[in-house]
Amino acid sequence: MKTNLFIVAILFITQLGQLNAQNVSYKVLEDDPDTKNIFIAANVFDINAYMANMSLGYNIYANAFLGKRFQADVDYRKAYNDAGIGIFSPKDLTKNFQIRLGGQFNLVNKLARKNARVVLSSFSSGGFTHTTFISVPANFRRIFAVRGGLQYFYNNCRTDNGANNSRAANDDDMRAKINGQVVVLTDPNNFETVNYTVNTFGIYAGLSYKSICNIVIDAESWGKKGRSVLSDFYADVLFCPLVSYAIKPNNNQAYLKDADLNISENQPSYLGWRFGWQAALGRKVAFTTKMEIGQQPGNKSETFFVNLGIGIGFGTKWSLLDKF
Repeated sequence: MKTNLFIVAILFITQLGQLNAQNVSYKVLEDDPDTKNIFIAANVFDINAYMANMSLGYNIYANAFLGKRFQADVDYRKAYNDAGIGIFSPKDLTKNFQIRLGGQFNLVNKLARKNARVVLSSFSSGGFTHTTFISVPANFRRIFAVRGGLQYFYNNCRTDNGANNSRAANDDDMRAKINGQVVVLTDPNNFETVNYTVNTFGIYAGLSYKSICNIVIDAESWGKKGRSVLSDFYADVLFCPLVSYAIKPNNNQAYLKDADLNISENQPSYLGWRFGWQAALGRKVAFTTKMEIGQQPGNKSETFFVNLGIGIGFGTKWSLLDKF
């Protein structure tokens, strides 16, 4: 009972602080969601959990508004480390990466008036966070767009030789055609991991909903405060008809160098999908975060992935882009 009363008291104090804050007078210094038409982000911590290969890397991406109707996108991710590269792997393997080049056509691009939550102060105490904020009418840029472009994936994969030898082969095991015979891809001579790469190229198409707010106020006794947020939700269908495998034997696996993995037994998955969200919080220098979940074309049994990245971003206004 005492615990419940304590929680109620904390909630009451929090609400009281918010009500008092709402009586603060303020002056709007800036209310323009269109202060940036080009934005570049660098997520220096980017973890990708792909069923065939987990990795930690970096992700650089950019978005540019080309007038009112069009946007251009570029996205590049490269791994620092690569779980697909083991102790028996050859030394010349390239770490996994992906490239995305695309654009967007804005079906809806308009300003909307909505209350923005401007935080005046925030502190934590006793396991609770007390936030004082006011709701300020602000302009929001709302954009609903169709998007699409080209996408390329490069992934390192490997087979666990021990696992293949300790159980009966199943349909998900990678096969190889060696000297005219189709066999499960293993290393029966050295009992070492066998590496191979997957190259996947195709297109993506989907939808995007973007919301942008940038307001700065001078609040009585609190000083200059603001809210600058860019939020983008998107969903894509991936179609990659070009999927190829390449064997990557080490120095002890020379007999595998002519193994053919591009056979009907290794039928890949050509379709995939993803849901994503990326956000930038801050005016000139922003904290960025990006999350994706989906299925990646390629290995038919190892396509599911989850991606999470955080970093910093920079935006500016380039008048040339407004002339498109």
